[in-house]
Amino acid sequence: MTHRFGLMLNKLSVLIPDGEDEHVLWTSRSLAQSGAVKLYILSNKRWTPIRFSRHCRLYKFRPTGTDHSARLRALAEIIKHVHIDIILPVGEEGLRFAAAERKTLSQLAALPPIPELGSLRIARNKWLLNQFARRHGLPAPESVLVTLDSAFEKRISELEYPVLLKPFSLTDGQGIRRFDAQSELQRFLYEQDGMQFKDKYLVQTYIPGSELGLSVLCRDGEILAFTIQRGIISASHRFGPLMAMEFIRHNTVLDIGQRLLAALRWNGVAHIDFRLDCRDGQPKIVEMNARYWGSLLGSLVAGVNFPYLACLAAQGIAFPVPPYELSHYAHTTTAVRDRLLWLLGKNTLNGISFQETGLRFFLADPLPEFVKRLQEISTSF
Repeated sequence: MTHRFGLMLNKLSVLIPDGEDEHVLWTSRSLAQSGAVKLYILSNKRWTPIRFSRHCRLYKFRPTGTDHSARLRALAEIIKHVHIDIILPVGEEGLRFAAAERKTLSQLAALPPIPELGSLRIARNKWLLNQFARRHGLPAPESVLVTLDSAFEKRISELEYPVLLKPFSLTDGQGIRRFDAQSELQRFLYEQDGMQFKDKYLVQTYIPGSELGLSVLCRDGEILAFTIQRGIISASHRFGPLMAMEFIRHNTVLDIGQRLLAALRWNGVAHIDFRLDCRDGQPKIVEMNARYWGSLLGSLVAGVNFPYLACLAAQGIAFPVPPYELSHYAHTTTAVRDRLLWLLGKNTLNGISFQETGLRFFLADPLPEFVKRLQEISTSF
């Protein structure tokens, strides 16, 4: 077959080594849209939504846990029986595994660009990323490490309020709390036994404005592909991921992102979250997801298939930075809710077509979503 860059390829056999990660479903749907991939999955969980996807050719469960040696043995077992071209980690734990075991994995199959462990450690930690950005002269909110000593008391008194109390490593807005005054923050830390936050959380100045995101694929700090998005419908819970977005051009976001990624000498995919400060119009770096992201299918709708491009990079196939369309995207649940509101004359997604929603991917591969909902219901009892 001929892919969009004009090269003749047989279908690539791609093995995802961390099939338990929640972002594997979006990654598999992106790969399926290329029409050029046969997908195999290794997971340390027996039942996951991706197991029921029509895009999954083979699903292997092995209870490896976090044992790298056990996961390596499981991968070697699969590759012994199935020809695999590329090993494609998806989540942060999968990427950490691939970064740590890069030499052994590269002897089994080709790898896409993978970050170095040092860069991955910085990207995954909100405190380290904030300090790294500020040291390199990049715009980022003023932040204070929770140390609960006299220096901490002094530093939080110098911050501009409101502030956010953030855990270093949780994602999707988990664990974030807002405080409008220093007294509120201090009272909370006292009442909750602040020791559970010591050296695990940061206090960060809240940036009023809107949310922007830069999604990238890089090699040695150079951007191979990117999309930029702006939120149009916020999460159903405070500080959570966007439910709908538009894809835009923003040269300042791209420039700041390029400088950060170059300083990190970043390899692989990432999604950088910014807040566009309404006071000075300056985008400020707030965090970085060192993995495939929740709006990955939005990037696909805009015209950039990041997982497939990562596979091409793994094969050493050069490609130009792909253009993307100024389009929109709404997640499946948002689109369903909007269709119901439309019946009442109250829809919120005016101008967003069916093709710009997750519904098109859900209807083409519905079983994983049903399994996911059943699992969520079962765990709630």
